[in-house]
Amino acid sequence: MFGQDSSIIRRSVGKAYSAHGEHKRAITQLQILIELQPGDLETHDLLMAAYDGVKDSAGAVRQLLALIDIDRHYLRHYVDVERRLRDDVDLAERAATAIVEAAPNEAEYHEALAKIRTARKQHAAAVVHWRQVAELRSLEPNGLINLAKAQLKADQRQAADMTIAKIQKTEWPSRFAREVDTAIKELTPSK
Repeated sequence: MFGQDSSIIRRSVGKAYSAHGEHKRAITQLQILIELQPGDLETHDLLMAAYDGVKDSAGAVRQLLALIDIDRHYLRHYVDVERRLRDDVDLAERAATAIVEAAPNEAEYHEALAKIRTARKQHAAAVVHWRQVAELRSLEPNGLINLAKAQLKADQRQAADMTIAKIQKTEWPSRFAREVDTAIKELTPSK
């Protein structure tokens, strides 16, 4: 035991340094800990926070990408990469598309990309992903409701009318009644 490195001590020291604003010293301890335990997700998060503490966004992104290598199916990581890279349009776009590439058959991933597209005012692109959400979650109205909203923002009135009609014609479970009624009122122009 003597002379061996202790991951518990390294984590404690790294946390203590971070808590006292000594992020560079925390980074040193946490990097060693990552070498000892590369699959320790908490340490990756601590290390990213320490990089943020010294305003090293490139280091935080590198660490986040390393985290994705060991924890590929966690949506938050992909969304975080896109958020951190927004200052570089090309890299942010690559990170955004990676969201869906990570899990092309998961509605949550398409929904996350649709929200990014909407925030960027890329409404036609958001339509594509809301359509996927609607298909993957066909037993819930949320995908269709957001598809209709995106279609309206993309000036696709005829397609939106068809989506609204589909929402109205579908027999949804009673737990969705209020959500559907509210959405129909918002989506249908007053006459």
